[in-house]
Amino acid sequence: LWITTATFAGNGSGAIRMDPRSIFGQFGTLSATGSLINGIDVLSGSVGQPRSWLKGLPYVIRSGEVVFTGGGSLTMRPGAVVKLKGVNNGTLGAVRFSGGILNAAGTSAEPAVFTSLRDDAFGGDTNNDGSATLPAKSDWHGIRLLTASAVHSLDHVVVRYSGALNGGAADRSFYLSNSTATINNSEL
Repeated sequence: LWITTATFAGNGSGAIRMDPRSIFGQFGTLSATGSLINGIDVLSGSVGQPRSWLKGLPYVIRSGEVVFTGGGSLTMRPGAVVKLKGVNNGTLGAVRFSGGILNAAGTSAEPAVFTSLRDDAFGGDTNNDGSATLPAKSDWHGIRLLTASAVHSLDHVVVRYSGALNGGAADRSFYLSNSTATINNSEL
């Protein structure tokens, strides 16, 4: 699905709802207002193919996790924003790479961002509640890089307000096991 210019208003769920295996491109000007989620509501699931997430409407993982498995990769372009929700039906939003690769390349002016759904500083008021909720540490689970012998790359990446377990206890917001990551110019 490729969308060039559109406004999404007053939707009961996200402006767009997307299976993580979908190929989705946003170009031009996309905006969302008055919806439950003013962004792309990404369902939990596994991805076994390369995917690119671009600048535009934020990608929102509200429940469970998106897992990039063998052959799967996530390339985040400058200005791409992924927002994750706190506890929802006992699960926290998370991104896991178990066989897949993360390549996130922002710029100093447009970092690639992983943050809380409540964080209005990146991607705007995505949860459509004005200033009624504020982001806090441990709002979402975290990023897990678990791919054996993989080299992940993060440059000009921001990771904010993560580090919670399903029980709400503090955990690692960024977890690397059996992998290698090159991290430059980033805030984790």
